[in-house]
Amino acid sequence: MILSKQYLNESVQKRVLKENFYQGSYFGVKRPDRDQYDIFISYSWNDRTFADKVVQLLENCGYTVYIDYNDKRLDRNNVTEETAKHILSQMNKCKGLLYLYSPSSSVSKWCPWEVGVFSGMKSFRCANLPITQNKGDDFKKQEYLEIYPYIDYELIANKTLYDFWVCENDQKYISLRDWLNGAKPFVH
Repeated sequence: MILSKQYLNESVQKRVLKENFYQGSYFGVKRPDRDQYDIFISYSWNDRTFADKVVQLLENCGYTVYIDYNDKRLDRNNVTEETAKHILSQMNKCKGLLYLYSPSSSVSKWCPWEVGVFSGMKSFRCANLPITQNKGDDFKKQEYLEIYPYIDYELIANKTLYDFWVCENDQKYISLRDWLNGAKPFVH
């Protein structure tokens, strides 16, 4: 399924996810830096509550995630050239980038920069993770995003566990974990 704001909010109501992952402000509890991450999350600040829920889903599936609001060294009130350099250094620590695609991300100053830079650094190891308003809504990517696969969140075959899948279409996909390790989607 393509993730929707409706699904993410319902997951909070079912207590699968927490409303505020860090039980306070997004800047309340910062995490220590890691040497490597699986995923760099590119998102619009307007979508931060949904980005937080996506991070929870990813971490529940065993992925390590870099998202800027957890970074002790960043200050949104003081964005400088050093901020961009720091973001670049964090990108270098990540295997792949997930671009949380929404109407807000398309007007963000940072999101297009992050996906473009990461593409060049990591041989296009970027994917769209669309966030629609309601379950079942279609999403239309901006033209330049058509070169990237999209992310789906589905049950693992013959199991009761969910995972993330990198999809080129409904028939050609691979687990996010395998994709992060260099594998390509294939026809099922």
